[in-house]
Order: sequence, then structure tokens, then C-alpha cells
Amino acid sequence: MRHIFFFAVLFLSASYASAQLWTENFDDENNGDQSGTAVGTVGGTWDVDVDPSGTFAVQDDLFVINNTVTEGTWSSDVIDISSVGYAVIDIRYGSAGLGFSASDYIRFYYRIDGGPEILFANIQGDVWDIDEAQASAIVAGNTLEVIIKAEDNSTFFIFAGRMWIADVTITPADILYSRKSGTWTDVTGGFGGTGTWSTNRSGTPACGCVPLNDIVAVVQNGHTVTLPTSQTAVGGSGTPNLAPGAVDIESGGVLQYNTNGVTLGIQQGLFRVRNGGIVNSSSGAITGEQISFQANVGGAT
Repeated sequence: MRHIFFFAVLFLSASYASAQLWTENFDDENNGDQSGTAVGTVGGTWDVDVDPSGTFAVQDDLFVINNTVTEGTWSSDVIDISSVGYAVIDIRYGSAGLGFSASDYIRFYYRIDGGPEILFANIQGDVWDIDEAQASAIVAGNTLEVIIKAEDNSTFFIFAGRMWIADVTITPADILYSRKSGTWTDVTGGFGGTGTWSTNRSGTPACGCVPLNDIVAVVQNGHTVTLPTSQTAVGGSGTPNLAPGAVDIESGGVLQYNTNGVTLGIQQGLFRVRNGGIVNSSSGAITGEQISFQANVGGAT
């Protein structure tokens, strides 16, 4: 099964809270259940909106998709995320068996503030799969719904494939705020120094870190943050992921390229320029700048 991994490489000296707003791991549900109750500081419920043939229900602490013939739909209730501003969706899923094809899939969507369904990961079947992976996205808004649509027609005697959802978790996103005009990579003096980023909107103290992985980078009013080097995903075991999870440029904030060929990689689908925010280059001679959405996101903001 083809998928996207989001590597959680720790490259920060700061420590962030990650209280769960809404989570369901199916451990407390019974076999055959097609609805359940999520826990967390917000919590809520989920249910099956479209029930296909075969298995589309809880089995052995997983939500299992097996021999459905047609598409089934799982959805959360409306989740209040207004208290956190930005939220991270993490869905752990898997597959095992033989006989998968491109007609077998799991598709992950979110809906913000009652708007349209936005696709953020699309997993197609392969002939042979033994896999577990994670689909993730960062979203911003007041309310959130998570929708999962899936279909499985794999058949291969006793080894016929099945797919499953292991857990669905919504947590507040970690945020770094610009605290001055400066370069994206400035960590001068470490924690409490004079670097560009802080975990506090007030800008005090500097965190001595840069926005990576699943972190939202917020460029605040009056600050120009420049990109002298590419901030992108880097392959290889143990190599830091240099791309932020999301970027939000507030009114009066500027994100500026000042070197040829620089790429800003967005890992989890959110790049927002608010009214009065600016993205530009420091000179008309700068060429080759780009923003690269590195996740399988069809609905980047």
C-alpha cells in the first residue's frame, strides 16, 4: 500500500504540550460496533454513515475494512477546536494480505467549520501488503470533522487482504512565533538568546530552535522572516526533517526569499497568508523560489 510517512524527528530544545482533544483507539468498543465514544479534553462520538457489505466495523480493537464490495464511510462528530487555533489530525492505519488492487483504498478527509470535505491522504491498494503507517494533517478553524471512506475487494483464499484503522487522534498543534525580523534559521544564543523564534506570542524568551515537522510557524505583524536556505524534507535514517508542518503569515508579516532556488516544504498541508500578509523575494533578480507541499494533500489552504 502506497503511503506517506511523516517523520517525527525531534530537533528542538523546547518541549511542547500535546494534550489529546479527541481520540478513539477502538479498545473500549465491542466487536461489530459501528459507533462509539471518543475520549479527550473535548471528546465526542463517531459512527458509520454509509454501511457497505462485508466488514466495516470494530474487530479486535481495530476498525476493520474487509470485502466491502462498495464504499463505506466512517465519520467523527463535530469537534470543537476553537480553543487551540491549529489542530493536528493523526490517523494510524494498516493493511495485510494478498489480492489488493488499485480499486481498494482508504481516503482521509477533514471538514472545517461545516465546509466541504478536504482530501488529505489517499491510500491505494497493492497486490501484497503488510503495512502500518500514519496519515496526518494540520488544520485551522473553529470546528473539525474527520471522514474516512474505504473500499476493499481483495480475494485470495485464506490470505485475502484486509485494511484497518488503529486509532484517530486530534491534538493541539505546536506553534512557534516570530519574535523579530531575521532569518528562518537564526538560533543565536540558544534558549533565551536572540534567535528568530519563540514558543510565546510575546516573543520572550527565544526558544533557540526552528520550526520543524508538525509545528506551525507564525510570522507576526511587523516581522520579515527570510529564507536563505531550503527548508525541505531530507531522506536518510536519522536525518532531521527541515520542513515545518505549516506556515501562517499574519497581517503585516512578511516571508521573504533572498537566495536563488530556495524551497519551503510544507509537511502537513497548511500554508496561510492572511489579508495584509506578504510572500515575496528580496530582489527581482531572485529566481527559482518555490513552495512544495510534501504530503499527499489535495486541500492545502
